[in-house]
Amino acid sequence: MNTSARSLVINADDFGFTPQINRGIIEAFECRAISAVSMMVHMPGWAHAVSYARAAGPEFDLGLHLNLTVGAPIAPGRSLVDSATGNFLSPRALAARAFARHVRAHDAYAECIAQAEQLLDAGLTVTHLDGHLHVHLLPGVWEGVVAAAKTLGDLPIRVPRERASLHGTARQHFK
Repeated sequence: MNTSARSLVINADDFGFTPQINRGIIEAFECRAISAVSMMVHMPGWAHAVSYARAAGPEFDLGLHLNLTVGAPIAPGRSLVDSATGNFLSPRALAARAFARHVRAHDAYAECIAQAEQLLDAGLTVTHLDGHLHVHLLPGVWEGVVAAAKTLGDLPIRVPRERASLHGTARQHFK
């Protein structure tokens, strides 16, 4: 019989994406409906999210919600961006590039470290990593994220065990 204690972590992603998303996450946290959050850096709700996280203190279990699909990167990483725009690839284009083995792990590593440093520079503690739209699981990206997690202090990485669906919302993310 396994006598080790288990705990349930209910994590809310996208903290920092928009002020509206922040409000919903804050309400859920204050009602104790969630026990952890994953924050995106340099998004429209970033400053508001940082302010709340600082005020909430260490009770606010905060991870990096690694963004590789919205806006521009912080670190140079040509295998993650559209060469014409300099912005991240769409989720579908990133997946295609990853499965073709054209995403360099060191690009994912550098971007993950750069985004984590934004949280650390804001005076926040990073307790875990995950990826926006789960792109951290893609070939090339995964290896870079694992290396970054080790560099950042052997942080846990969320690995979702959701069933993929070709119908409904899961499909909409990769249009």
